[in-house]
Amino acid sequence: MLMLYYPHHVHVANGSVGDSILRIKDYVKKGKEYGLDSLTITDHGSLSAMFDFVSECNQNNIKPIIGMEVYETEDILIKDKEHNTRYHLVLLAKTEEGISNLLMIHNIASTEGFYYKPRVDYNILKKYGKGIIALSACVAGRIPNAILHNDLKKAIRMIQQYKKIFDDFYLEIQPGEFDEQIIVNDALVKLSKLTNTELIATNDIHYLNKEDSIAHNAHVLLGRKQETLFLENKMIYPDDCYWFMDRKNIFESFKRTKFVSDDIINEAIENTIKVSKKCLYEVDNNIYMPKYTEDNQDELLYNLCYKRLNNIIQNKTNPFIYVKRLEKELNVINNLGFSGYFLIVRDYINWAKKNDIAVGPGRGSAAGSLVSYLLGISKPDPIKYNLLFERFLDANRAAIPDIDVDFSPSKRDNMFKYIVNKYGYDHCALVGTFQIRKARKSIKDAGRLLGIEPRICNEISQNVPTVYYGDNDEKMVDLDIKTSLRVNKTLSDYEKQYPDLFKLAISIEDLPSSVGVHAAGAIISPISLTNKIPLIKPNKEGILATSLNLDGAEKSFVKFDFLGLSYIEIIHNTEKEIGTFFDFESDELLNDKKVWNMISSKHTTGIFQISSKVYKDRMFRLKPKTIQELAACLALIRGPCISTKLDEKYMRILEGKDKIEYICDEYNNPTEDTLGIPVFQEQIMNIFVNFGFDLSTGYKFIKAAAKKKIDKLKEYKEEFILKAKQKNISTVKAEKIFHILEKSGEYSFNRAHAVSYAFISYCSAYLKCHYPLYYMKNILSNAFVKVKNDKNKELYKDILEECRFLGIKFLPPDINKSDWEFSVEDNKIRIGLCAIKGLGEKAFNHLKELRPFKDFDDLLERTEAKSFNKNCINVSIFSGILDSLLKDDETRLDLFYKKNSDIGYAKIAGKELSINYLMDPNNYEAIEKLLLGENFIYSISNNLESINWLSMKEKQTFKIDNVFIQKVTKPKLDKNGTLLLTTGNGTISCKIMNNTYKRNSKIINGIRKNKMYKIIAIKNNNDCYLQEIEKCA
Repeated sequence: MLMLYYPHHVHVANGSVGDSILRIKDYVKKGKEYGLDSLTITDHGSLSAMFDFVSECNQNNIKPIIGMEVYETEDILIKDKEHNTRYHLVLLAKTEEGISNLLMIHNIASTEGFYYKPRVDYNILKKYGKGIIALSACVAGRIPNAILHNDLKKAIRMIQQYKKIFDDFYLEIQPGEFDEQIIVNDALVKLSKLTNTELIATNDIHYLNKEDSIAHNAHVLLGRKQETLFLENKMIYPDDCYWFMDRKNIFESFKRTKFVSDDIINEAIENTIKVSKKCLYEVDNNIYMPKYTEDNQDELLYNLCYKRLNNIIQNKTNPFIYVKRLEKELNVINNLGFSGYFLIVRDYINWAKKNDIAVGPGRGSAAGSLVSYLLGISKPDPIKYNLLFERFLDANRAAIPDIDVDFSPSKRDNMFKYIVNKYGYDHCALVGTFQIRKARKSIKDAGRLLGIEPRICNEISQNVPTVYYGDNDEKMVDLDIKTSLRVNKTLSDYEKQYPDLFKLAISIEDLPSSVGVHAAGAIISPISLTNKIPLIKPNKEGILATSLNLDGAEKSFVKFDFLGLSYIEIIHNTEKEIGTFFDFESDELLNDKKVWNMISSKHTTGIFQISSKVYKDRMFRLKPKTIQELAACLALIRGPCISTKLDEKYMRILEGKDKIEYICDEYNNPTEDTLGIPVFQEQIMNIFVNFGFDLSTGYKFIKAAAKKKIDKLKEYKEEFILKAKQKNISTVKAEKIFHILEKSGEYSFNRAHAVSYAFISYCSAYLKCHYPLYYMKNILSNAFVKVKNDKNKELYKDILEECRFLGIKFLPPDINKSDWEFSVEDNKIRIGLCAIKGLGEKAFNHLKELRPFKDFDDLLERTEAKSFNKNCINVSIFSGILDSLLKDDETRLDLFYKKNSDIGYAKIAGKELSINYLMDPNNYEAIEKLLLGENFIYSISNNLESINWLSMKEKQTFKIDNVFIQKVTKPKLDKNGTLLLTTGNGTISCKIMNNTYKRNSKIINGIRKNKMYKIIAIKNNNDCYLQEIEKCA
């Protein structure tokens, strides 16, 4: 007969976050090796790991026992530091009622009882103690605390209380060489006999193996920001006995005393077996699919789809393809039981549209579904744009569909309120999230612990490759360190130089370091969640939140993603202001030459996805003219494609400098529309089909390639070459194709997502092209209100430069006329008060309620200091927003001294500036830049007439009467020179050809920055060429 020890006091990494490094997979694997048929978790005040734990146990035929180490206090309603003493108590669910009660205890502790930690009190334990086994916990427990304070009478009273309110109660002895543990163990043995209470042996497990105590200490020190103690060999925990022991190890680990004998230890260990046998229940791991309606959901989905298809099919040239595709999709959706999911998404999208909440045209692989298109979930026609349903959903993949939807960020909370109102407060919950320490961070953190110079660790960490993940493959994550060492020689060389660094980094890698609430993910459940999942204090009013992360939540419940995308809000606001909404079904709108010319230029600032310098350097070469081509650009211009020069290869083929490489029809047909380069995942899947695989295998290959699963890829390669031979394709060609697909799989993009986002890019370009004033006004408001921080100074600069290029002029901020955001007035943009540093929205709302103001005295009399204080007033004076209140004989200085004593300086935007400096008009430009981040009004361009560059025709000669010249570059024999012009359309580079320079050399050589000039130039291929130049009088 096996002599076993069942641990019942165990902390896992994703439950006791920051305190444990025990990974569930490792724990279950070792438990199996020990011959255990059940395992337990008891995390600190948390049940966040329960579903992951149950899933792993079930896969390994091990009975999971769910427990929790609660924080017990006197009264959870008292929340102050004087009454914040907390004691530990271990609770184990014994029955189905016990698991339900344990969840109730957790949920009350994490919501009503939360104060620094989730807390419970005696009344809660008494109410929900049925079906639960309790253990007295470690030396931080209430009974051990009484023992250490020499109060055995109090300890006896507590034992009696616990025995009354719980099904079973055990006194918990633990190994440990430190004095407190030895004292507590001796007393617990005595109390066991005095009260007839059984003992149980535990060892408060926090890590897998004994040698992991070093890594555990490192992890805890990092979480507590005490890294410097690591080199001093300071251990946070008082012993190194907190690892997963077997029977022999734990028996030998106990300190023998007069009271703690071999027999006592064996008895306590035997009770671990007894407790395991007492826990008789199955954790509910059903998938709870939410219902849109109690009626037949499959029938409703069928009717809705065919109704829409009947309305549009007459406009389709190939109606039979649509009918056949719809039959296939509905069959898969019905068989998988996902009809309700689609109906719920359709419903809340429709509600958003009816309630003036911007909704994106689609996102992710869901846009590859005809059902999504017909329900109005996505805008791209999947047949027109060659999108694969199987990339989204497959009869062979049981995973719940993931339909992400973009909403207006400022109104996203309304979406959460809607689902709560429709499905019930206790049926909805936001999903939790873990901050995971990935490879690069692990290397840096290990370096900090070991005292290695940060510069070196940063340099080393940069060699860790990144891979794409998620349905849309937009997000990137570090490859794990061990795999990185196999694929990156430079990193491997560093490991030889810094072996301790890598050993420590690997040991703390992939551990959660903190927890939070996901901004977008929410569960909708057909049953009440209050005693089904662990809940936590939410970060939003009106909706519950769970500590389960995305993976944990999806073990039993269905998650819906409500993502925020600022560009759809910008587009929506612009559409409302111009009184027309973009129709994505209109071929006429989607084939606007002016729009495509703008997309294919260097002037893409403010256009969704393509406004960065990386895109500006390439879009004028890529010159897309269709949504499909634009989608290819979005997929192509990303880090991995650029680093491997795939984008350059694509552009050279496009420009006729290189040719498409033909390998075989099976490869080249699916990649025909991307010049023989597999840019999209769907292309790879189709190539696999052409070689004799099914689409499911193609999908699995993409996932394996993206995660660099070397062993799995090796298996695919062998089968790929075998199938190639059956098609009379040589091994050389097959290996070449497989190599291309393997590399492409690392970075290839989801075509459905690319097309959906190409729609947004095109729509934003359309509005910028045809309604620049309103569109750029909203771009500015978004930049200053939504993303305002120092990192976006370059963003402001780019947007302003683009506004000038478009000929847009600005009106100054004004106390009576400016809104919080930027606004359109007299065919110009009025600067919003959101742009002014030191003036918050609270102050603006106060001013808005009171305005208009007649003069400064009126302002002072009617405003309240709590909302519009002296600092706000000073900022207002020197930013010029009060200039309209100045009387004929008043200056800004007069206003300043009405509110301030006779001092010679003012504190503005965190800087102390002299009054003389602030009052000098020569400094107004610098002051505006200080307070607004950039120059709007005090910019030369804002005060010059627009030259109407955009409306000029090709080969048109034009004259500018007033222009400043910032910089001159003289022409060389083989290269044109340039004049950098400051015009009413911003900065324009004007090329100087050699013959032009010879005619105008005297003036060009004598150009001065502060002088005005007249020029005659010609527009040619969207470039400006100088013809003549002369000085202004």
